[in-house]
Amino acid sequence: MSKRQDFLDFVKSQVGTVGGDKYRKWYNENVGNIGNYNWYWCAAGISYSMAKTEIDKSVFMPTASSSAILNYFKSIGRFRPRGTYTPKGGDIILFRWSGATTPASHVGVVEYTDKKYVHTIEFNSGSMTDGAVARWKHLLTNTSIVGYCVPDFPKEITKIKRESYIRSNPWLDSKYQSSKILKTLKEGDRVEYLSDDKYGWSKIRFKGVEGYIQNTRLEKENISTFRKATVLKNITVKGVKTDDRKKLTKGDTVTFICTIEKGLLKGTSVIRKNGVPYYIKSNNIIIK
Repeated sequence: MSKRQDFLDFVKSQVGTVGGDKYRKWYNENVGNIGNYNWYWCAAGISYSMAKTEIDKSVFMPTASSSAILNYFKSIGRFRPRGTYTPKGGDIILFRWSGATTPASHVGVVEYTDKKYVHTIEFNSGSMTDGAVARWKHLLTNTSIVGYCVPDFPKEITKIKRESYIRSNPWLDSKYQSSKILKTLKEGDRVEYLSDDKYGWSKIRFKGVEGYIQNTRLEKENISTFRKATVLKNITVKGVKTDDRKKLTKGDTVTFICTIEKGLLKGTSVIRKNGVPYYIKSNNIIIK
């Protein structure tokens, strides 16, 4: 797993924590003793998370100040103003409230972005000094957003086992164009490993092309394999490579390959039974 994903997963694990005393205590003991426990801890929570995932100080300088985070990332050329950049999971979002006298008022971590919103996890959320770690979403056009810091997380490199492809989405569906080949890979190619979807696919990057690959094609340990699913009702399914039909019975166990996320078959899953792939409506299976 990439360091970016390690960091983001750790931040996710903190959601629901109420009160900032553990983050203040860690900061006082490991970075600089601010003293009493009445200070805002949004930046300290991020510093804590970076340290717990062993992120080097050259990537993120520990601080309890949102403005210091902004100034540091500006100084190393890794700050992107609102409206000039689409944030990714693991980036740092900075806010400046109306009437503020400092460059930044609050800081959070980007979880993901959709077409309209940036979804965040924020420490010291919901209270001036002793809130919680919570999820929020903000319009990408929200003028309180100053911009985004883009940490230069260490890259994880792995090799390709045998010829394969980078695909725009899990699976390769040339018939319905829900997933296309973006790049052909050959055995031994070194690719940047980004994240594991936990269902047998990973996101990788190669020569500027980013997309998905089956985990079985990667020379990497401790990544997911295809999971099993249970069929929820008696149903006839259609083959992926042919128009063959197969009857499945409620309770049958099948191999889950992926859920199709776009195109004519959106909401359909690909399963495998006795080595043959089939389409099935996603609501007709439950993944184990």
